[in-house]
Amino acid sequence: MVNVVYGTIESSHMRMILIAAAEMGLLNTPAFELRKLDWMILYGPDDQFDCKASPFKRFPWFEDTGNGVKLYESRAIIKYLAARTKSPLLPDLSEPAAMAKFDSACSIELGDFAPYTNRFLWEVFYGPMFARKPPTPDVVHMCQDALTNSLRGYERILRDQNYLAGDDLTLVDLFHIPAGYLATQLGAIPILQDSVPRFPIPGPADVPSRSEGSIPLPDQGKEGDGTWPLPHVKAWWDKLLQRESVKLVNKMFEDRMIEWAEAQKNDETKTNYDYTANKL
Repeated sequence: MVNVVYGTIESSHMRMILIAAAEMGLLNTPAFELRKLDWMILYGPDDQFDCKASPFKRFPWFEDTGNGVKLYESRAIIKYLAARTKSPLLPDLSEPAAMAKFDSACSIELGDFAPYTNRFLWEVFYGPMFARKPPTPDVVHMCQDALTNSLRGYERILRDQNYLAGDDLTLVDLFHIPAGYLATQLGAIPILQDSVPRFPIPGPADVPSRSEGSIPLPDQGKEGDGTWPLPHVKAWWDKLLQRESVKLVNKMFEDRMIEWAEAQKNDETKTNYDYTANKL
């Protein structure tokens, strides 16, 4: 059996799969294969694209060569791998309470976190790179405010347990990392920015500042006594960032971004990053 994932490491959803695969002991083994794809195939005509592999024409997608199973949603791919490897990161389906808590946490991540990190990244990172589209300030600020508000709910959950689905780490905690890490580096979540290094290259667009007299983001930075306004969220986030799988995949991504920046610097004819020459 070989688990084949198609995509490229620039995709936060690909990095999500890589982090989970590292946690399961699959990454860099014969049982797990990465196949690099060109970003530009996503923008070509349908008759030149395998829409059965990815009906929405986005990365990544997956095939289990042992049984022919094909999947195209990153979270489904990760849950499938966890079930196949009997990973403790996926709660036991025979325990209704544990599974319900896990599903609840998955709903929170998908509804209250991912939409805002993904939109923020489109506004300040992917949009300027791919479409040369400048950020829309109101949208950027809405994402920042929504994330801060969501993390207040996370704080209430994490006061009573170590992770989002209970006291043990599960896949849903890892789902937050790729987009959340990059978005935090670029200014989406000020209260967590102290936990991440600066993005290693100049971003494609600056985060718009708030106009004079606008309402500031609540709970930015530490309180006057040096404590964090959402201490349990901060502790949870810091624990996740210290995992070897997370450090490995984040470094892979940042090394690639540095490589692209150097290539761009050495070619004055380029006006943007070259996504047609990337490899995993």
